[in-house]
Amino acid sequence: MSSKNIFGNALPARVPFYYGWVVLIFAAVAMVATLPGRSVGIGLITEPLIADLGISRLDFAGMNFWATIFGALFNLVCGITIDRFGVRAVVTAVLFVLSAVVLGFSQVASGGIVLLLLLILMRGVGQSALSVVSLTMVGKWFVRRLSVAMGIFAVLMSLGFAVAIVVAGDVVLKQGWRVMWSGLGWILMVLSGLCLLFVRRDPEAVGLDTEVVKGDESQEPVIGFTLVQALMTPAFYVFAVGSALYNLVIAGVMLFNQSILGELGFDETVFQYAMAVFMGTGLLGNFTAGWAARRWSLGRLMTVA
Repeated sequence: MSSKNIFGNALPARVPFYYGWVVLIFAAVAMVATLPGRSVGIGLITEPLIADLGISRLDFAGMNFWATIFGALFNLVCGITIDRFGVRAVVTAVLFVLSAVVLGFSQVASGGIVLLLLLILMRGVGQSALSVVSLTMVGKWFVRRLSVAMGIFAVLMSLGFAVAIVVAGDVVLKQGWRVMWSGLGWILMVLSGLCLLFVRRDPEAVGLDTEVVKGDESQEPVIGFTLVQALMTPAFYVFAVGSALYNLVIAGVMLFNQSILGELGFDETVFQYAMAVFMGTGLLGNFTAGWAARRWSLGRLMTVA
């Protein structure tokens, strides 16, 4: 197959199934690739990192706080960029930039402003921007079967995180955090190239019809909200604050999980498997919440949660 066919519209048209499933796999892999920007990923190297750089846990926690705050602003920029350039260009660029940041982070020699800037970029590009484009990739390619696609996405993502955490943690223990982090950077760079080759902007961009489930002729009107209308609803803030409180707790636990488990008497080999189990239980929680959401109102489900 020529390079023109690979980069053009021929590839999606030649596969014997809906090409959105290929994009979905890359979306799940891209979400797993957010690992270095998340507390669960940074938590794998927290203890050897602060020991290597000679900084305290309190100082490192403060840096991560500001990195998370400023990194969240990347969400807004990413959304605007996706609207203008499409998911293919954005996921490729974000992965490439993240790979460069991760490689730079693996060479950091002090705990000063350089470390803080790298943390901001890693949180912003990895945790924020890459998460946004990953979810958008699924939404661009699926309409009627979006719930099924998101279910498969959640399974692939959870399994990917579990495997990545165990493998990365093992490399940290055997070869050190710098080796693992630099290896992760090169993997991200390769993934960036693969996304350029195989991800497409949306079905219409490659001459495909937006997927529709045959026999589903539902004509129910879709009721939507503008940005301002959504921000004016109390439900928006209930769910936003609830999610924020959860992330407040889980981020602190994940970032210092090895230290916490150490105080409880567990050795350093336990924490990586504990994090993998956490991701597995998260998948079970997703299935349970999905089942309950079909029977209860979201308000009632949020109250129970």
